[in-house]
Amino acid sequence: MGSVDTLPVSVFLTYGEAKQGTIFAQTPNKVKAATIMAEIAPIARILMFSAGYRAADNGAATNSTDNAQLLAVKYFYKENVQCQFDYVFNQNSQKRNEIYFILRAVF
Repeated sequence: MGSVDTLPVSVFLTYGEAKQGTIFAQTPNKVKAATIMAEIAPIARILMFSAGYRAADNGAATNSTDNAQLLAVKYFYKENVQCQFDYVFNQNSQKRNEIYFILRAVF
């Protein structure tokens, strides 16, 4: 987390792996994923845009690529109320693209 000029910017990197035969990977091969995500807040504490990419292998014997791209918008209505819209473009032809609308209140 930091800023470019006066614009708040965050970059996140993650990697995870699960060996086959575990509760997280009941597949012939191990499951793994690496993700990079960037967030920028043009109106600090009110509006945030996110973009990310996931490079993944779902562990299937064939056609195991499970890569995806994510675009998101978050609007913080009040201090503890957030409205979020996510669009996930799945590159695996067997999966449909996903749209999420989330209304979150934190107390």
